[in-house]
Amino acid sequence: MTGDKIKFSVVVPFYNEEDNVKILHKELISALKGHEYELVYVNDGSTDSTYSRLIKETEDLKPPHAKIINFTKNLGQSFAFKAGLDNTSFDTIVFIDGDLQNDPRDIPLLLEKFLEGYDLAQGIRARRKDPFFSKIVPSKIANLILRILCGSKFKDLGCSLKVFSKKITDRLFFYKGFHRLLPVYFSLKGAKVTEVKVNHRSRKSGKSKYGFSRTIEVLFEVIKINFFEKGSNNFIYITIGVGMTLVILSFLVGFNFIKYINLYSFMALLSFVLGLYLFVIASSLYIIRSFYSYYQKYKEFDAYLLSVVNYSQNP
Repeated sequence: MTGDKIKFSVVVPFYNEEDNVKILHKELISALKGHEYELVYVNDGSTDSTYSRLIKETEDLKPPHAKIINFTKNLGQSFAFKAGLDNTSFDTIVFIDGDLQNDPRDIPLLLEKFLEGYDLAQGIRARRKDPFFSKIVPSKIANLILRILCGSKFKDLGCSLKVFSKKITDRLFFYKGFHRLLPVYFSLKGAKVTEVKVNHRSRKSGKSKYGFSRTIEVLFEVIKINFFEKGSNNFIYITIGVGMTLVILSFLVGFNFIKYINLYSFMALLSFVLGLYLFVIASSLYIIRSFYSYYQKYKEFDAYLLSVVNYSQNP
């Protein structure tokens, strides 16, 4: 089976990419010639002329061939992707960024791989054309953390270009930054995933919206994935272990210097407070997860009851 025998929706978010709209639109039309698809453009609250240029470029492509979703303020790429996803007509979805760094000519390649029986085909940016310290290094660190602590098998989760089955996303909840971890959540749901090397281009215009802070966000995602989604207690063990070490250290140091107000006594007090703080964090998270697990089971049971009711009504 080949990529030209499947219908698919291409979702593209734009945020202040006025100079890239016309070029990307023409590239998509050219790369997807002979395929049956629709374009779903999402203007994520741009403050330049991105929205008006999207309208101009698609005026000859009436719905359902082209759709434009306009946010009145910037909500972030994850919500832009979600809005586009909710307005697609087909079950196969292509995600591609609007900054021209992804190459539309790679879409047929991903479709071919997807049609081999995968639920998601994720791009790997070969020979990245990004600043080394501000983008490539943070990206490599984030991917390494996810592979070590979350069991992720992906080498480049930062690549926006991907093809996947829409039905899997029905079980997922989108939040800020979620789009970067979409392949990981697909894996957690038991989906069949793969990676494909794709072209990567340098940014010609506009400004990058990402930096080193993305690595910090990934650390919080590691906690969420391990502790809430996978039910692992590793984070609790590490937190309690560090907390106990700090408390014991505070007693050892403070025992000799408790009579004096100096640097050592201050360090002992600080270590003790930090250790207790970690204990409180670990305990609170454990309690929260108990409620979270109960809520997840309730949702699953509710969905089961609904399916039974539907079945009884439509035998």
